[in-house]
Amino acid sequence: MIKLKIFTLMVLLSLLLGITACGKEPASPTTVVVTEQPTDAPIKTTSQPSGTTATPTTRPGYFSRDELIEDARQLADILESTHPDPYIRGGGKIAFHRRLRQLLNAIPEEGMTRDEFVRLLRPFIAAVGDGHTVIRYDYLLNDSFPRGVPLRFDIVEQSLYVSGVPDEENIDLLGALLVSVEGVPMVELCERQERLEGTENLYHALQLLARHSLWYKQYMQDLLPEWEDTSRVDVELQLPSDEIEEMSFTTSKAMNFLYKPESQVSLPTTDQSGFLYEFVDAEQKIAYLRVDHMLYYREAYEIWAWAGSRPTTEIQRSAIPSATEIFRELVVEMKEAGTETLIVDLRDNDGGHSLMADILLYFLYEKEDFMAVETYTPAAGGGEIRRYSRLYFESCTNKSIEDFNEGRAVPLIEGDYNFDDDFTDDEEKVRQLFQESETPAFLERWLNRSPTFYTEFESAAYAGYYRPERILVLVNPRTFSSGFTMAKYLYLAGATLVGTPSSQASNCFGEIIEWKLEHTSINGFVSSSYFNTFPNDPELGRVLPVRYPLTYETLASYDFDPNAEYLYALEHLSENGE
Repeated sequence: MIKLKIFTLMVLLSLLLGITACGKEPASPTTVVVTEQPTDAPIKTTSQPSGTTATPTTRPGYFSRDELIEDARQLADILESTHPDPYIRGGGKIAFHRRLRQLLNAIPEEGMTRDEFVRLLRPFIAAVGDGHTVIRYDYLLNDSFPRGVPLRFDIVEQSLYVSGVPDEENIDLLGALLVSVEGVPMVELCERQERLEGTENLYHALQLLARHSLWYKQYMQDLLPEWEDTSRVDVELQLPSDEIEEMSFTTSKAMNFLYKPESQVSLPTTDQSGFLYEFVDAEQKIAYLRVDHMLYYREAYEIWAWAGSRPTTEIQRSAIPSATEIFRELVVEMKEAGTETLIVDLRDNDGGHSLMADILLYFLYEKEDFMAVETYTPAAGGGEIRRYSRLYFESCTNKSIEDFNEGRAVPLIEGDYNFDDDFTDDEEKVRQLFQESETPAFLERWLNRSPTFYTEFESAAYAGYYRPERILVLVNPRTFSSGFTMAKYLYLAGATLVGTPSSQASNCFGEIIEWKLEHTSINGFVSSSYFNTFPNDPELGRVLPVRYPLTYETLASYDFDPNAEYLYALEHLSENGE
């Protein structure tokens, strides 16, 4: 029997997008800004999408064909001059320019509205195949009345299941698997999604379907152009009883409240910092570290201040919680208690600044293991390749190309790639780094941007201070960007992943830079770096596997509990001692 709890849908109005290429890795791009409105009220946003600054030269609300052509060419130039490789996942350079030509030819003589132009741009950007290269605000959206499928979906295995319903009369649909929408089966929905937005893997496509394309009318119209009567939507579901149910829903439902299964456990919730730890049991044998995001901690702000992307004073930064201090307290308390298991909860952590991953790794693992992960040794090579474009230096105002040319026989120029942190199949380069210094120069440059952590790192007082016998990491498809980096680092160091694989690929693009088109003022993000974690294993590079995957059968055994991953981890601890 599923116990129900009513949830109010809380909209995260902070954009989670202040992280640029000046840091190490970005937060995941957010495209939705919404506010509650009555059914018939005009849709408003708390942060209006751009697109009203240019003066249309045709009908009111339209931009001229010439303006749109210039914006399209500007976007193509941004992708080609800034992105490390905008061609590799889209068929090559000729295919890129074929799509650009098709885009230009599709602009009608009378011009287009902003939304019409966005609809034209989305497949062009999607073909880059990068989940971090996106339009920032696609459409004006109303979160109270999204007008898509009035069911909340989540991901289990490689399917979507109903995790929330707006009406008590439909609670029997909780746990049902989605079969089709408007007669289009799930397989085709995923294929269509990949053509609309850059995806990292299948879990990313499922995530975008669940959060955007099946939830909001505007996205659903892109996904299902055959959907003509948008006042209703036909959905086919497979109930937990295996019975197939064909249903038709009105799309005008208010979605302020959802009925969801009530959890068997009450986990601690974080404050603005987004991270905390507690002990699960009185004997303190199990510690629980929750990291909801990596946006608000002192060390990140120190790096942003260094780069000039988010200036703050030392006094302001001193009031921000420190990951160094909190993680130090965690390992000290675990050592005193003889803690046997650490559960790191990274579910729904869609990013921030990834230095927190380095900090946690430092306190848990011996220096040799720490260095091995930082130099990609467990991944049999790999590394990070950065591109220094004009847009990069416009974003990182405190930096110039000269800052990266010290000691180089052949200096870098604008548009070049920096391979200093790339160790792909180059064991000799790794050995040479450690011969030159106990701490490789590239790592020294990275860590000393945060005085708070670097002071601890230099002292090595708590390096590898304590590691419980077992480290279990809870992940789901919304574990993305810097949240994924923390999961990946722990995986490389030997931790055990539990849940559903991340929608982030290990071999991926990242470190976003914001762009803005001249006439329509449409803005978005483009990656400036490539992270090549598993150069010799494309499958592992696309999906980081979990050791204990949450199957549909297991999820159903917990009555579709929203904390099923946590319960599953505890079950393994009690049954297997792992």
